[in-house]
Amino acid sequence: MRWMGALFAVARKEIVDGIRDRRSLVTLVFSALMTPLLLGVLLTSTAGSARGAEELTLPVVGAEHAPAFVQWLGQQTGVKVVPGPADPEQAVLDRAEDVVLIIEPDFMARMGRAQTAEVKLVSESTRERARPKIARVRALVGGYAGQLASLRLIARGVAPGIAQPIRLEDVEVSSSQARLATLLSFLPLLLVIAGLVGGMQIAIDSTAGERERGSLEPLLLNPVPRWVLAAGKWLAASALGGA
Repeated sequence: MRWMGALFAVARKEIVDGIRDRRSLVTLVFSALMTPLLLGVLLTSTAGSARGAEELTLPVVGAEHAPAFVQWLGQQTGVKVVPGPADPEQAVLDRAEDVVLIIEPDFMARMGRAQTAEVKLVSESTRERARPKIARVRALVGGYAGQLASLRLIARGVAPGIAQPIRLEDVEVSSSQARLATLLSFLPLLLVIAGLVGGMQIAIDSTAGERERGSLEPLLLNPVPRWVLAAGKWLAASALGGA
C-alpha cells in the first residue's frame, strides 16, 4: 500500500501550498461567504414577491368609469386601489409601478348593453418581481367577470351552473415547511457550484501554476505513478473546495 502513502503525501503537499497561496484563500473565503449571501438574497426576494402579491397596491386609471368594479376590487383581501399615473406605460417602463389597470371610458355603456367591456393591464412580464402581482390582478379581473356572467345568466332565467358543469376547487394540504423545502430544492446546486468555485483556484495552481513555476518537472521525476499524482491533486482540490 505504498501508493496510499504517496497519494496522501501529494494531497497534503497540495493542501499546504493552497493554504499558503493568497489567491486560493481569497477564492475559498469568497465562495464560503457568497453562497449563503446569494441564498439569503434569493429567498428574501422570493418571499418579498409573494408578500407583494398578497398586499397589493393597484393603480387604476379611469376608476370613475366603473365605480362598482373599483369598489369590488377595494373590498378584496389585501387589495388597495389607488389613482393611476398619467402615463401608465411609461410608469411601468420606469419601474415606478409594477402593474397598472386601465378602465376604458365606455365600460359602463357596454355593461348596460350586456356586451364585453374592455380593461387593460399594463405590465412588464420580464420582471420576476412583478409576476405574482400580474397573476393576482388577472385572477381578480377574472373573478369579477365570472360573477357578472352568472348575474347575466340569472337575469335571463338561466342557471349559472349550466355554463359551468364542472367547478374545480383547490385544496392545499402542504405545510409551510414543505413549501419552504420546495424553495430550498436548489440548495444542493448552490453547494456544488460553491465547491467548484472554491476548488478551481487550487486545481489551476496545481497544474498550470506548477508548470509556470517550473516545479512540475521535478515532481514528475519522483518515483510515483502518474495516477497517484493526479489523484492526490484531485483530492486536495476536492478537500479545499468542499471546505
